[in-house]
Amino acid sequence: AINRVSSGRQQARLHRAGFIECERLNVNANKLDEVPLGTLPPSLTALELANNKLTRVDVSFVHELPRLRRLDVSANQLDNDACNALCRSLNELRRIEFLDLSCNIFTQLPLDLPQTLRELRISLNDLR
Repeated sequence: AINRVSSGRQQARLHRAGFIECERLNVNANKLDEVPLGTLPPSLTALELANNKLTRVDVSFVHELPRLRRLDVSANQLDNDACNALCRSLNELRRIEFLDLSCNIFTQLPLDLPQTLRELRISLNDLR
């Protein structure tokens, strides 16, 4: 299903929707330009943010999602700096196992990848 959720007003709606025990949240193919901070349930183990308009990810989101194991930020507009900042912050998560960074715009392999990763997807970037 393709929605057109954008940042701003929709963030409050996610929080009020009552997803207190939600473990997986898919907001792929929307118009988000930022991670909806303060609206995500701490019970999430998987967050899918693919095919949005993210140019960076506010790294403080890791403090809201201590159980996160899977993060998909593919098909966004993350550059080298954004990917590096994201990977550094993910090191604070002890359970992160899967990270999809495919189809972004970074040119170098991200630094400080979490050692807990079991799967990393980085296809369709401009790696040099």
